[in-house]
Amino acid sequence: MPASTENKILIVDDDPVIRLMLQDFFEKKNYCIAQAEHGLESITAFQAFKPNCILMDIKMPIMSGLEACSKIRSLPDGATVPIVMMTVMNDDKTVDSCYRAGASDYICKPIHWAMLRNRVCTIFERILVESKLKKSELQYRTG
Repeated sequence: MPASTENKILIVDDDPVIRLMLQDFFEKKNYCIAQAEHGLESITAFQAFKPNCILMDIKMPIMSGLEACSKIRSLPDGATVPIVMMTVMNDDKTVDSCYRAGASDYICKPIHWAMLRNRVCTIFERILVESKLKKSELQYRTG
């Protein structure tokens, strides 16, 4: 799916190499990218950048991805933005914790690039369909 300026991804990871790899990967597909180094910074970046999708590591200094995910969910517009948690941890407890914190999806590191690309593409396709549905409903109601 070709991206537009509305296809904005916030990348949250304390590893600068991972952030740059993700940024490069998605910018080549015409997504608009912002980065945050830790959970606390992600909250400010979310409010300023207004992403359509967040890719967030779990283990980070200052504020974990789980805590940041919960806090973003409590913000205006934060309840609906897809948040994909990314981590090396793949145990049941961690997966359950992510979904309890409000994660929309979960992907393991090392990153399987085709899987991540397809998940993000599916997220943006769903956003497009939902937007068209809302527009259609509004047109129907207003006559």
